[in-house]
Amino acid sequence: MGEFYFLYDEGLELKPREKVIVKISKGKDIAEVAMIEFPQEFKVTDPQLRILRRVNDADISQQERNAQREKEAFGICLSKIKKLELPMKLLAVKYIFDGSRITFYFKADSKVDFRKLVRELAAIFRTRIELRQIGPRDETELFGGLGVCGRRVCCTYWCCKAKPVINVDSPKTPFAGLQGMSNKALGLCSRPLCCLRYEGDAEPCCKIALPAVNSKIVIDEQNGVLKLIDIKANQVCIQIDGEEVELNISYEDFLLKLNEGKAKKI
Repeated sequence: MGEFYFLYDEGLELKPREKVIVKISKGKDIAEVAMIEFPQEFKVTDPQLRILRRVNDADISQQERNAQREKEAFGICLSKIKKLELPMKLLAVKYIFDGSRITFYFKADSKVDFRKLVRELAAIFRTRIELRQIGPRDETELFGGLGVCGRRVCCTYWCCKAKPVINVDSPKTPFAGLQGMSNKALGLCSRPLCCLRYEGDAEPCCKIALPAVNSKIVIDEQNGVLKLIDIKANQVCIQIDGEEVELNISYEDFLLKLNEGKAKKI
């Protein structure tokens, strides 16, 4: 999955879309220059992380070998998952350029104990193994695609995690009420479009009041009482009837459930 770093150019006079070798905390890897000058609110990620040089033919050959190794590793990991009967779906495998780490990306409906899987993979590949569970937004970033605008989805080439989608500081946030939102406002990940985070000064996508705190609601076919809406903390708390433990979900997910009819006031 793509990660964004803001680094010094080391006087290389680079251009956007050029490939470079970078030294990051995980080791050496190939990266692509996304931009030369970045906004003032973004700071250099870490002065110790460096751009080493432009890629050469040998680096390209190494990258191609890694791509082949990733395909082989995917098949091996998939067979191990089936053997161990783990409730997870393997999505992709990424070798870091220098081969010092392999990352296996997967998704699952709940937390998975994959310690035995890691041990078996480490015995086969004899390098550092990382298993990373990702969500819907991460999956779209990983595989890419075209948005409703006809362009490549923003998360594949822009640091979409730099600020939250919900602009809590704007009185005209597009998320003032999400129920009834057109599907055109949802991305490939079925989450609100990342570009909406820059529409804080625009008119809201829709205007409908949220259920009031202490009102009775039904969510995912469970009755309960809405106890808390904390927009700045991106948290909604619901006391489910007959349950001692409160249900805590993100404000964004709560709005999505309202939009999908999975949550409503009763």
